Amino acid sequence: MNTYKLNICFYIVSDEIEDKIVLNDNTNIVFINHGKKVLRKDIGFSKDGNYLFASVDEGIIYEVVIEAQSDNNAEEIVDLLNSCLALVQGAPSYDLDQLITNIHHKNDDISLNLPSYSFDGNDSIYLACKMLKRAIICDSIKIAVLKFSVAHEIFYLYPMDLEPFNDTYDYQYLLSRQIKMGYSIIVSYSILEELNLHVKASKEKPSSIDGVWNKEVVEELQSRLSTKGLNPNKKIPWLSRSTRNRPFKNQIESSKLCDWSDGRKVRDFEINITEAILETSYIRSQIASHSNAGKVTELCLYDVENMNMLIRSILLDLLA
Repeated sequence: MNTYKLNICFYIVSDEIEDKIVLNDNTNIVFINHGKKVLRKDIGFSKDGNYLFASVDEGIIYEVVIEAQSDNNAEEIVDLLNSCLALVQGAPSYDLDQLITNIHHKNDDISLNLPSYSFDGNDSIYLACKMLKRAIICDSIKIAVLKFSVAHEIFYLYPMDLEPFNDTYDYQYLLSRQIKMGYSIIVSYSILEELNLHVKASKEKPSSIDGVWNKEVVEELQSRLSTKGLNPNKKIPWLSRSTRNRPFKNQIESSKLCDWSDGRKVRDFEINITEAILETSYIRSQIASHSNAGKVTELCLYDVENMNMLIRSILLDLLA
């Protein structure tokens, strides 16, 4: 196999790191143990040619390396790994093009003097690699994970940007940004379709009747969630802030506020997975897509983040 270096290191205190994760016959992920110091061979930094670029007092430093039969195999692993890491951290952290550039950099070419691309002090990368091993064997989950990153490429939003009481984003939305929000939501909802966890309703069998959920539609959705080992009643936060009142569907119970809500400007509440899917189905079909002139202006950052949280919760449970 060929060796491809991501130029990424991480350190953790735990010593429960595998030396290698075998993905399939064509690819592996290897974790090189550097102890407490990482040295690089460069020109002119010291007499022996070693340059210390990272050291830790506690824990062990590991370097992430890909073993693959071909460049194409390696690039596919980098792509999926980047998306798995986005799931672990809540949003993409690395630039995919830079990662691809890193693995094709010839480490014996001393004319190029690249610094360490990333040095992280947690186990996020290792967890993402473990997740990748589970995702790569199932085509629907693999596509779903990749779509999670694609949705963020359309409209990037990091969860920490929407910390309560520190929201700098509640401003007049430009229409072009709201259109991007809508397409991000459309891609995210397609993840539910990829996993067969979307709402199966029609004109003859609507999701709600006279403001009440259609029991047949709800129970069928809950059955598909349970079949995949997911809890239909699992609660996740749903953001509702400032003048942007949520949920859109009145039959959703929103009185159970999250601990950080003040009940006025911040009205985030707990919603179960089933109703979250029903709510996002409405947002996607009635606001974000189709002929949406006059409706897309109803979208806001909170709708994008709510969808991201729903998809992330489902995928993390499926890959646990």
